[in-house]
Order: sequence, then structure tokens, then C-alpha cells
Amino acid sequence: MAAAQARGYATFLQQVPWYRWDFAGDADALQAAATDQLRDRERAFALGIENNVKAAYAGVIADAVAGVGFDELTLRMIVTGMGRADLQALPGVTVIAERAQGWEIETPRYRELTGLLAQMAEAGAGFVEIAGNDDIMLTALSDAPTHPDAIHSFARQGYGDYRHLLLVPVTELDETLRGLADQGLRLEHVHDY
Repeated sequence: MAAAQARGYATFLQQVPWYRWDFAGDADALQAAATDQLRDRERAFALGIENNVKAAYAGVIADAVAGVGFDELTLRMIVTGMGRADLQALPGVTVIAERAQGWEIETPRYRELTGLLAQMAEAGAGFVEIAGNDDIMLTALSDAPTHPDAIHSFARQGYGDYRHLLLVPVTELDETLRGLADQGLRLEHVHDY
């Protein structure tokens, strides 16, 4: 059960802020599933303490964030180069309206956004603005310790490769994404904000 909870939490973190996870529910589930075996009781006790502390801390963070509003799980952007039907066929994409600069769409944020942006760039989309921003940061991985366009490069512990932080104008994001492989880079994440 603990392993299943950890897998669920790891998946959850790719799309939702950590403090919105039901840590108290995990603690209760572990307690309910524990048998009379010493190891079961030990695990339920230890993980129960950990989950309850996280639940308390998450509650504090959630209360603080509630004052300014929770992070939205979607964002809007303006794109060109794709038709309405093609955009609507993308998972999680809602076409809001056609604007003078292009299509206004709403998409999921976080991990899903990275995949969508890469897919859209490959389909010929151009990006005009993303959530009102003119610049966007992405991380790319490679076997080279540096990259000439990176604002910072560093080794990834335990992986044997390097992470490069790239800050690009949103209007150049499509070309950047399409050209990563030619530069020996692999897209890791596009950081929305």
C-alpha cells in the first residue's frame, strides 16, 4: 500500500502542487490496512507520523495560499499555425476565441503543458504569448557539461548527464523545441509561471 501511495503521489506532483495531496487519507488507509504483524504496525506508525506531519504542514501552506488564491491548473496562450479543429483535438486544450494575433487557447499547466508544447511545435504551431509572458524558461538534458545558450548548466546527480536552463522568447519557443535534438538536447520541462 505504501508503494502504491508513493506512485500515486509522484504522478500527482506532475500536475498539482504538493500541499493539495491527501496525506491524512494516506495515514488513515495505512492504519486501516495494518495487520497484527509487527512490521505492518511499525510501518503504519512511522508512515502515519510522516503523513500526519505533512498533512499539518500542507494545511498551513494551503491556508496561506488561500489568501492569494490557489495556483490555477490551466493557463491561456495565443498560438498560430494550427487550425481550430487541430487545436481542439489536442488533449486538455480548449479553444477560447480567435484573436487578431492567433488562437487563444486554454491548456493544462505543469507536466502536461511540456508535452503539449512539444507536440504543438512539431505540428507547426507558433507561440505568440503564454500566460501573458514574452519569455519562458525550459530545461533540457544532454551529455555535454555546458551549452552555449544556457543561462546555467549543472550535472544531474545519479544520472550521468547534465541539465541546461534555457531562457527563450516565447515567439522562438517553437523553433527552439524543434531544434533541440539537432543540438544534442532532450526536452525535460517547460516552466510555466
